[in-house]
Parts: sequence; C-alpha cells; structure tokens
Amino acid sequence: MRLRTVYYFFKILTVLFFLFSFSQSSSALTLDENKVSAGNLDHLNLAFKELAKSDGYVAEQWDVVIGKSIVNNPTNFLEAYKQNKSSVTRLDALVGNLGVEFIDNFKKQAAEIHKRIKALKSVKNRNLKSYAIECIKQLEYNLKVVEEPINSDQ
Repeated sequence: MRLRTVYYFFKILTVLFFLFSFSQSSSALTLDENKVSAGNLDHLNLAFKELAKSDGYVAEQWDVVIGKSIVNNPTNFLEAYKQNKSSVTRLDALVGNLGVEFIDNFKKQAAEIHKRIKALKSVKNRNLKSYAIECIKQLEYNLKVVEEPINSDQ
C-alpha cells in the first residue's frame, strides 16, 4: 500500500512538473494591437489567426488593426497576408476597413487609401509582388467608390 502511494505521488509530481515546464517554456505571444499595427510579423500572424476565428464587430476591429500595418510595414503585412491568405475571407475588408475615425470623411478615407497604395507599391520583394498587386487592385476599387461622393460635390 505504501509503495503504491509513493508511486502515485511521483506520477502526480511528474505530471505537474511537465505542465509547469510547458507553461514556462511556451513561446506563445500575448497579442499586442500596437505591435500588430506597427507591422511586427509575429503579432501580425497571430492577428490573422484571431481574424479567422472572429466575425462581426470583432472581425472588423481586427481588419482595422491589421490594415494599419500596411502603411507602417508593408513588407511584413504582405508576408503575413501570404502566410495566412487561405483564412482571409474578405480582402476588401482587410485592406479597406479604415476605422471609425474615417466614417463620413471621404477625403480622409481617400488620403489613407492613397497612403496604403503607395506603401504597397514600395515593396521590392519579388515573392510578395503578386500579393501587393492583389491588395492594390482592391484598394484602387475602394478608392473609386470613396472618390465618387468627393467628385459629385465639386
């Protein structure tokens, strides 16, 4: 009986040790929206994974945060998009959701879209060019939609 108790004690101790060491050695990042917006590749990849699991308002917020990285670090944005493209359901939302500060301000929207297009055109990595072109085409379409009200006011 005593031997069995000692055996289970060490078995439980081994399991606890394993769990503790796994939690300490895990390289999981805590998602930081500022790092996502800045274009940190690890955080962008995590954000794309969160976007894939989200819908509605939460998905829109991830689109906005990820989209900000286009201007701040277009190469990393494209690299993360390339790595996670299969999980992106709406490219128009990913590159075109600008955030609440742009609502009903078409000139501000157009300026931001122009910045994003310029940033994507600046990427020199050949492996990312086709992804850049895809995003630029979507942004150019968004720009036409945004510029309609601007042009009709003139």
